[in-house]
Amino acid sequence: MHTVIQMNSIEELDETILQSLKTLFKDKRVTVTISDSWDETEYLLSNETNKNHLLASLEQVKNGQFISFHSFEDLEKSFHDNQTK
Repeated sequence: MHTVIQMNSIEELDETILQSLKTLFKDKRVTVTISDSWDETEYLLSNETNKNHLLASLEQVKNGQFISFHSFEDLEKSFHDNQTK
């Protein structure tokens, strides 16, 4: 079983959550991992290059300029073609 609990702050971790986990995983071996998490959009916007690329892509979608591929091979070919330009 896999459970993910996402919180806005560690302060939200309380006895109720711990008790729920103890009940859910009673008599089972578990691994507890705690990490800070980034919102994907926040992460992409944190770098100027990524931000510009993301905003340009959004503009393309707004203007109906979609890029689609019918297969993974088509995607790879397009990628390699753009790398050689």
